[in-house]
Amino acid sequence: MTDNLPDEPVMNLTLQNESQCWGYNLVSSVPIQSGYYLTNEFNNATYYPDGNNLSAGESAGFDFVTSTSIPQVPVFAYGLYKVTNNVNNKYFYIDYRDYRVGFYGLYNPPFNGNEIDVRIFYDGNFSFWDFSLPLNYESVAVGDVLRIWEMKEKGIPQTHLFPNFWSNVLAVVNNGSGNPKLVWSAYPSSTITIQKYKIYRKFEGGNWAYLTFVNGSTFEFTDQSVSLWIANGMDVSYKILGVYNISQQTEYSNTKTVNVHGAPIGKEGAVSIVPKKLDLLQNYPNPFNPKTNISFHLTKTNHVILSVYDVLGNLVSKLIDENKSEGIHQVTFDGSSISSGVYLLVLMAEGKIISKKMLLSK
Repeated sequence: MTDNLPDEPVMNLTLQNESQCWGYNLVSSVPIQSGYYLTNEFNNATYYPDGNNLSAGESAGFDFVTSTSIPQVPVFAYGLYKVTNNVNNKYFYIDYRDYRVGFYGLYNPPFNGNEIDVRIFYDGNFSFWDFSLPLNYESVAVGDVLRIWEMKEKGIPQTHLFPNFWSNVLAVVNNGSGNPKLVWSAYPSSTITIQKYKIYRKFEGGNWAYLTFVNGSTFEFTDQSVSLWIANGMDVSYKILGVYNISQQTEYSNTKTVNVHGAPIGKEGAVSIVPKKLDLLQNYPNPFNPKTNISFHLTKTNHVILSVYDVLGNLVSKLIDENKSEGIHQVTFDGSSISSGVYLLVLMAEGKIISKKMLLSK
């Protein structure tokens, strides 16, 4: 629902799905995977308001969809959506991927049956109000993700009834500042608790490398080391997995690739791999035995020295001592010939020194 949209120019809102969508079929009472999308008045993904400034008790906005396989069967399209408008370049995302979200109006809600209504208010910027709670608008920054389970205060989202959910869960969107934001929802299981999500990245022509992790109640990560714009560069791919019971891991999610050759993200274009700062990432795996992967970022062509020292300051191995171009670089360290213990990884480049501790455990 919308409120306070400008009369001149008339503002239209458009929903664009950023992920696979799932429909909930009222006849069979099971979620089904198909080509559903959220629409206005059943058949249009753009909302054209009849009167932008709503008076008390009035509402308008996006409605149900109708099943494409069973005519006139109302379904709700669960998915991740981008909300854009025709007046300015402000946009945000709404994530409805929680099967507890129900139907509005006369239709019986599935499962726990929470209302889907969210009111969007515009005063030059967007804000939202969960219609089922006391009036309290909260601001929405460009690139923000509104998550239905957070707005409804339901805790971790429930996703295990969606078919093939984990193989379609990951999306990459624009964070509002020109960086790729990875967005997903909870791992689809009713029996395990995810403690953290590991994020992996691969550059065109390279190998998969561990990037970082977030805790099990976080469902997004922004890669600040690359920027989104139209330029010649390389592809970068992402995938994630969940960790539970301390060390057990789920299967990988689907892979999302940001393509600089014609698959732009948002209005800003695609990824050009230009790190914003000098950085030495934590080696992975860590602890390791006997090999580990090391990545570092260069903002400009520079002479690079990358070395490994023991805790007494003795040089163990000089991995790199040469000029390297700007970009993301990877190298593998093999500790087969040294004993277990803590070692120091030291990067010298661009007039700076960065170090990380590594643990070799045999």
